[in-house]
Parts: sequence; structure tokens; C-alpha cells
Amino acid sequence: MRLRTYSKQQGPSGAAATAQTGAYFEIAVIGSADDSLPKLAPDDTEMMYRSHSAPAKPDYEWTDGIVFDETHELWSKLEPGDCFEVMVSARGRGWTNDAERGHLIFW
Repeated sequence: MRLRTYSKQQGPSGAAATAQTGAYFEIAVIGSADDSLPKLAPDDTEMMYRSHSAPAKPDYEWTDGIVFDETHELWSKLEPGDCFEVMVSARGRGWTNDAERGHLIFW
């Protein structure tokens, strides 16, 4: 599985994204389509996984996230009825994640 997005991020003038700031995408596992919160794994951690950052460009750009292959831990924790949710996030004062399109690809 891979998330591919057409997006851009914008931050305060002169600022660069860091581990604590910027715009990014995550994939969360939720228990069902009616749930709005990420599911908890057996160790009580939220089943949320970082895919990639939005590009810091003036124009939209296609960006490929990481590949969640068959060895990734999320697959061993899935149960029947679970759903995936893409989370579009920005962290830090003045940061935005402007996402126009996205594709969650399975093969």
C-alpha cells in the first residue's frame, strides 16, 4: 500500500519544516467506517503511521509516500471490519497542508 498526494505545504516566512513543525500525511487504522478515532493496537498505542511530508514548494507536486509492504507491522494488527483513513496534518503555528488530490494505492 502507498499513499500518493498532490499537495504543497506553506509555513511562516523564512521557516523550514522540522520534526516538530510542517505538513505531513498519516494513515490511520480505524475500527469501522463509523469510528472517527484511530484504533488502539494490543499495546495501547494508536494505529497511526506516517506516510510522508508535503513538499515545501510554491506549486502543487505529486509525492509518493513510503511503501507499507507485507512486513509492515500494521498488517499483523488488522482485524475484519477495520478501515483505513488518510490524515492530512499540519503542525506548528502558521503551517498549512494544502492537499488537492490523493490516492491510496493497493497492489
